[in-house]
Amino acid sequence: MRQLISAYDEILDTSPAIKQVERSQLQMARDFIRAYDNDDDQKIVSLSALIKQSSTYKKIVFTQQERERIARAKKRQDLWEKLQQALITKRPEQLALVYDPELEHMKAINAELLAILHSANQFVQAYQEDDDQALASVGQEMQESRYQAYFQLTETEKQRIALAVQRKNALIKFRQAVMSKRAEQIIAYYDPLLADCKNVTQDEHALLSLAQDLVYALRDDNDEMLAAIWSDIQQSRYQKSLLVAPVQEQRLLLAGQRVAALIRLRTELELPEGQREAQQVIAAYDPILDDCKSVLAEERAMLKLAHDWIAMYQAVQVAIQSHDEQGLIDAYDETLAHAFVGFSSNEEEHLKRIQKFVHLKQALDTGNDRAALVLVPEIEFLTRKLLNGNDIVRVNQARRRFIKQFEAEQVEAWLQDETAIVRWRWPDDKLIRHIVIVWREDRWPDHPKKEAYGTRRQWFSRRDNEQITTERFPVGKRSQIFLQAFLALPDNSHAPPTWFYTQGAGLSSRYHAYQYNTYLKQG
Repeated sequence: MRQLISAYDEILDTSPAIKQVERSQLQMARDFIRAYDNDDDQKIVSLSALIKQSSTYKKIVFTQQERERIARAKKRQDLWEKLQQALITKRPEQLALVYDPELEHMKAINAELLAILHSANQFVQAYQEDDDQALASVGQEMQESRYQAYFQLTETEKQRIALAVQRKNALIKFRQAVMSKRAEQIIAYYDPLLADCKNVTQDEHALLSLAQDLVYALRDDNDEMLAAIWSDIQQSRYQKSLLVAPVQEQRLLLAGQRVAALIRLRTELELPEGQREAQQVIAAYDPILDDCKSVLAEERAMLKLAHDWIAMYQAVQVAIQSHDEQGLIDAYDETLAHAFVGFSSNEEEHLKRIQKFVHLKQALDTGNDRAALVLVPEIEFLTRKLLNGNDIVRVNQARRRFIKQFEAEQVEAWLQDETAIVRWRWPDDKLIRHIVIVWREDRWPDHPKKEAYGTRRQWFSRRDNEQITTERFPVGKRSQIFLQAFLALPDNSHAPPTWFYTQGAGLSSRYHAYQYNTYLKQG
């Protein structure tokens, strides 16, 4: 098209050789190029349409560059129409939908209109991305008097802008506090409104968390928390972003020392009962823990127990060396002894014997006669000697009380030739292991404690744990005998032994025995 214009010489203006159609084509080409050069989108679109539609101008051919410019002009016209419609709605999202960088090059778009489009686009983007800082800036700008006529915001959007402004101001104060590097200020100037603010960086959140942990740990005066948070701070990349006062630094160092001491102490306290030594527990304790709240009450109780064990051990040593048996009994505490290890095997054997004596005394003092009688043979086995003195007196009193609780039961007997056959039932208690059968021919026998002329005795012992026993003993040629069974407990502290008997009050412990034939007739 430009070649056509440049090829024409003005000398041809009056030449009859130039046809009217050719002159129309030349003028059309000049008009189009003028619109093209003047960046007149409206004329570019209208003239290009006329050229394409009219057969008069069919010989006019557009270059590739001209075709692209015509397409841009059409696009701009379309954008302009949409922009006019969007401006009528006054809604930011409609204006943002219209915005295209092509609008930046349109002569019809002045600086004010471009600013409006930019604001709408920035507002929608900030609103969608939940960007408080951007939303606060553009939101305030949109609500200024010079722009109010172009935007119609909903109540929700106004509230969101107000929140963004609050968050923006809060973030400024928070970041000023962060620059101070003081944990107390960082916490004090942190507004909960920032909890959901995306403009708060990950580093700022991490720094806030460390500051909170540090301040709360200092407030609670908790050594373990203080040591842990201070270690976290020192090992993090924020160690230079938090400063502490000298007094606080001393407290943090003390917390670290206490925690280290507490670990050493707990290492000893947590050993199994059979491996824990009182001396090691005491040695592991550092006086720096005296005012440490992290030491549990049970741990302090265990520490006191260790001191008590040492005191007991020393008293036991003195008693053993001076052969003071009573002093040993008074000094030894069985429960305390089991809390720690430390006695030698010989000392433990000695203490085991003493422990049995203590248990015997407790049983006798509380009237637990059976427990006392169970302990007697154990003590005599350990000491390799029989009880004597006041001990045997009290034990015999227990025997006397204990045996009186029982009676031989279901006693029956008969005579077979010169032999008496007797059967009885033992008590369930296995401590009862002896029985004496007392018998006469003429009447019921007296209690075995009495030595009466004509009364005979026959002793039997329980085999294992049998319940029913049948025994035989010679009686000579007799037609009948009167017999009674008495259960018995021996005192073997001297020879012959002293016996303690049942009372013989039960009717089932006696029997009038006849010869077998007579017995059958009676049966």
